[in-house]
Formats: sequence, structure tokens, C-alpha cells
Amino acid sequence: MPPKKKKGKKGKKKGKDGELTEEDKLKLKTHEVETLKDNLALRKDLSRKTKAVYEELKEKLIETNTQIEEIENVHKASSAYLTHQYKTMQNEMSIKIHQLETELVATRKQLETTEGLLQQEIQDKRRIIMEKDDRISDLEQKIKNFQLGYDSIFQETFDNFTKNLNAKKLTWENKMTKIIIDLQDDIDKVCKWSNNWSTQLNIEKCKVVHIGCNNPKFRGYIQNDLKWDIQLLYTSLVRPHLEYANSSWCPFSLKDIREIEKVQRRATKLIPELRNLNYNERLSKLELTSLKTRRLGGDLIQIFKVTNKIVNSINGINYNENNIGESRRYYLRDLSLKDL
Repeated sequence: MPPKKKKGKKGKKKGKDGELTEEDKLKLKTHEVETLKDNLALRKDLSRKTKAVYEELKEKLIETNTQIEEIENVHKASSAYLTHQYKTMQNEMSIKIHQLETELVATRKQLETTEGLLQQEIQDKRRIIMEKDDRISDLEQKIKNFQLGYDSIFQETFDNFTKNLNAKKLTWENKMTKIIIDLQDDIDKVCKWSNNWSTQLNIEKCKVVHIGCNNPKFRGYIQNDLKWDIQLLYTSLVRPHLEYANSSWCPFSLKDIREIEKVQRRATKLIPELRNLNYNERLSKLELTSLKTRRLGGDLIQIFKVTNKIVNSINGINYNENNIGESRRYYLRDLSLKDL
């Protein structure tokens, strides 16, 4: 509440003797009371403001103290954490130093052991080199001694070999003469038999069979022991009937192809050791080829002969590649590449 404005003093009336009257005294007292009230209100307002400032300062002081306590707590926690970390690092460093010292001691021992082994190996190598030199010298001496007696041994061996070779040559010539005489006798007997029975041999179709590693293969299918087994019986007596003139009757339906192939399947199963294998494995073991592949090869050979005019055209039909459709040509090519 703002203080009241003081009014100007009015002239006081005095009594006859110069003293204040009762009315003036009352007014003066009233004025003093009002002045005191104004001062009191002013002091109350000032006290209220002072109290508000005090409370505000008190709150700030409390807040400041709280912050200081928090900072002190954080400082204490940080100090404790850093102290713990320092002690932990110190312990770890002590352990690592101890480990490094232990490893250093072990490494030194290992180095000493390795140096000892290295020195031992060096000495062993030197000893081995010396022994090798001694052996080489000994061998050189033995070689010299051997060369001295080698000429006489070689000459004696060569003389014995020449003597044995000459003896074997005479024996072989005698045997060959006997074989030639026997062979000529057999040929004469065959000619005599053919003349007696009027079955003249066609000399142009008769050939001499040379059996050897570098000679052409003979299609008569004979083995080195001259024994006949199931494979040779089949390839010489059965399969020719299945392939005779097959270029003219080659089947195209799967049913006919399978029926013809059954003959070879059954023939390969007659061997007890191969019964448990499948068809392709049996063919591989017997070094045979499927009849379908053989017919395809025969067709390709026949086409090659016709196109290159090695044989005459069959029934006047001229083979021309343009007469075959694209699909048929690609089919034959893919089939030949697949089977052959």
C-alpha cells in the first residue's frame, strides 16, 4: 500500500495565551497516527519483499547445496571407479609382467635347447659328410677294381651267350623246318581232300592269318588259349544272325528294338560272374556294344559308302542330303554323337 501524501500544514490556531487548543492537539495526534500507519505499512511491504527475497535466496541456496552434493557424489563415484580401474589395471599389469617373465624364462631355456640341438645337427651333418666322402672313396676304389675284372667277365659271358645262341638257332631252324614240312603236308592233305570231294577252294578268298600284337585283328574271334567261351560263341555264331543285312531291315519301333536287344541281354547273363551287374556294366566287362549302336554304325558306314560311291546305290535310290528333312538330319546326328 503506497504511503499517503502528506498534506500541507495549516496554520494553527493558538489560544489567547499562545497554547494549542484541544482540537489542534487531536488533529496533531491524528496526523501522527496516520504517519505512523504509513511508516508501518511501508515497513510491512519492505519486510514482505525482504522475506520473499529471503525465501528465494533460501531455495537457491538449497538447490545449490543439492547440486554441490550431487557433484560431490559424482566425484566420489568417479574417484571410486577410477580407483577400482587403477587397481584392476595394476593387477592385470602385474599378472602380464609375471606371464612375460615366465615366457621369457621358457623362451631362454628353449633357445638354449635349440642352440644345443643345432650344434648337434651341425656336428652330425659334418660327420655324415665325412662318412659319405669315405664311402665315395671306397666306391670309387671298388669301381676301379670292378672295371679291371669286368672285361674278362663280359668276354666270358658274351662267349657263353654266343655259344648258346648258336645252339638255339640250330634247334629253332630244325623245328621251323619240321613245322614248315608239317604245315605243307596239312595243306596238301586239304587240297587232296577237296579234290577228292570236288569242293574246290577259292584261292582268292583264302588268306594266311598272322597272329601277333602288330597284326590286324582277325574277326574269327579266337583267344590266345584257343578256347571257346560264351562271349566267343555268341559273337561268332549268334550275333551275325541278328545283324545280317540290317541296313535294309533296321527296326524303328522301340518294341522291335527291345525284342532284338533281349537276345544279347540274355547271352550276357549266361556268365555267372556278371549276372548281378546291369546291362551296361556287363557290356563294358565283355567289351561289347549294344546292337542298336552297332546297327547305327552300320547305317552310317553304308551311307558313307553310298555318298562316296564306294558301293552302288541300293535299288537305284540315289542318296541326297537335301532329301532328308532338318529334324531327321539333326536326329541322326545327335543319335550318332550320343551312341558313338
